Amino acid sequence: MAQPAGARSACLRARTRCGRPFVITPAVVACLQVAVLRSAVKLEQEQQFLIAKKLQELTGSKNIKLKPVVDPELVAGFVVEYGEAGRAGRG
Repeated sequence: MAQPAGARSACLRARTRCGRPFVITPAVVACLQVAVLRSAVKLEQEQQFLIAKKLQELTGSKNIKLKPVVDPELVAGFVVEYGEAGRAGRG
């Protein structure tokens, strides 16, 4: 399906891990939900993926981006700040 000329310039192009082009439109960016993931230690990519997948299930959101942060004040585990709490952030 061809894009209109104006839409082509409004889209951002990125590459996925499999090397196929993926077009991110302004509409997709508008639907993106950011969640802050604070953890006691650095989490592996697979762990972050599983947490993001569970967040998608719980919230019904299809586009969740995790912002991982190692928080030395946590003794163990992790905290997810999503929605209004996630937007406020902790600097």
